[in-house]
Amino acid sequence: MQDEQKQQLVELKSITEKMLAMANESNWEQLESLEKTRVVLIENFFSNNYTESDTPIIAPVIQSMIAINEQITQILENNKKKISTEFSQFNSSKRAESAYLKNIG
Repeated sequence: MQDEQKQQLVELKSITEKMLAMANESNWEQLESLEKTRVVLIENFFSNNYTESDTPIIAPVIQSMIAINEQITQILENNKKKISTEFSQFNSSKRAESAYLKNIG
């Protein structure tokens, strides 16, 4: 594996870690932007030919990225539930307000 390819791996892992940080901060726009950048880097990285001897270098980075992706997915799921609950509460409040205004009018 060439130094340039090793650098691409370092960059892929770094971007993935930044994505996790953005998810933890609920910075969805930056997360999406980093994901788009990462997709391009992944495509570029895997457009090269690798040998079996590269596996010990590539595999741990890919495994780390997968683990981080799972954490990001969990954060997204938790926020989806939170937003859904908040929206439901908002709708209940809206209905209560509407009923109140209807009864006093």
